[in-house]
Amino acid sequence: MPIAITVIGGLNNRKSEFVKVAYLSKFYAILHLKENDR
Repeated sequence: MPIAITVIGGLNNRKSEFVKVAYLSKFYAILHLKENDR
């Protein structure tokens, strides 16, 4: 059982990391578009 819990916990950590990366890339893309608009 502990192994299953750690696997699920690892997946949750990976998901949060992926969400962070997705938000950061979106944020950088918006900044880049603003730079190009000038």
